Amino acid sequence: MNKDRKWWKTVLKVILWFIGIWAALLVILQLTLTEKTLEKLVDRYAAEYIDGDISFGKASVSMFKRFPRIFLSLDDFAVTYPADRFDAQEKMGVQGHLMHHGCGETADTLASFDRFSASINVVSLIGGTIRIPHLRLVQPRIFAHSYADGKANWNMFHFESGEEEADSTSTGLPDISLGRISFSRHPHIVYTDSRDTMFA
Repeated sequence: MNKDRKWWKTVLKVILWFIGIWAALLVILQLTLTEKTLEKLVDRYAAEYIDGDISFGKASVSMFKRFPRIFLSLDDFAVTYPADRFDAQEKMGVQGHLMHHGCGETADTLASFDRFSASINVVSLIGGTIRIPHLRLVQPRIFAHSYADGKANWNMFHFESGEEEADSTSTGLPDISLGRISFSRHPHIVYTDSRDTMFA
């Protein structure tokens, strides 16, 4: 009987220690991931995986709001690229009035949101997969264009690593698994395909 009690006490101590360490790590991460730190992380990975520009206003992360998931939100989020990148392609194929939606004088917009927020699975993240059970986009404006030569404006994302130099450690964008995606506050989404005259 005493052996059983000792065994259960040992198990209980291990569980309590595990919970205590986990809680301490969450608190440390919450204190460490300040707005400036988060901005640096986003800028770093954007430069590595996106051949374009990312801009955003206020950034915040919470380890407790969607526990056990990490909750990330970015205000005034936008993904853009140089305005002249697809000038040649935009003159090819069938033209439509929606082809130039998202175009600006100095930069064209692939997507912008008043707020981009996501809950991220911590266990999957440790394993190298970005698993997002819920992604919420507030007032999204998305302009997806596919051109006659097969190029598309969303091909700025490095999903797979190409030819690498011997000293390069670059890998493609990590595996991403998306669950539910919510659009709110008057989504404006434009899709065009010059090859099959589809405009929507």
